[in-house]
Amino acid sequence: MSPSLLVQKKKKVYHLEQIVFDLILGGSETTLTTLLWFYLYMVHFPDIQDKFCNEIIREIGTDRTPACQDKVKLTYVNAVILETQRLALATISPFSILHNCSRETTIAGYTIPKDVQVLTDLDAVMLDDEI
Repeated sequence: MSPSLLVQKKKKVYHLEQIVFDLILGGSETTLTTLLWFYLYMVHFPDIQDKFCNEIIREIGTDRTPACQDKVKLTYVNAVILETQRLALATISPFSILHNCSRETTIAGYTIPKDVQVLTDLDAVMLDDEI
């Protein structure tokens, strides 16, 4: 193999390793931060923590841990988890990824031209009481 091909191959492997690292780090960081927010909310809102735990005990019991199939029975637990994710997302990632407008669009009276990149302010969306 020629030296230039070997260098190209090493660059591709390095690039792939970086992508995998970014995916793992991104997934673990957001999960960890969401869990930390969940614990903080449970400490600050003991009434919600009591309802959360009581629903698990009432629907699942104390002999086993909840499983995926129990999700339909745990409506309050699911609501608390979704609310935690909504509130935590605003602090973890206040902006979405860039999106390209594929055609001219009008939203709430504002015209967005074709091929313009749009960045969503997730913080504003997730914390707006009217949405």
